[in-house]
Amino acid sequence: MRARRSCLFVPARPSRKLEKASEISADEVVVDLEDSVPVGLKDEARAARAERLLARAGAAEGATAR
Repeated sequence: MRARRSCLFVPARPSRKLEKASEISADEVVVDLEDSVPVGLKDEARAARAERLLARAGAAEGATAR
């Protein structure tokens, strides 16, 4: 297991900040879906983010994102 040297915390909104995070070479990116997303959009934001992360990672069937 490789040690994590850097962890980047990124708000889910606005989405341009998350796009920028993908250009940075952090060992780990934590997406804030709580404080940065309005209450009425949280479920939608969580589903969209999980879908995008799985698609980007080329995840196998049955994989999850939390």
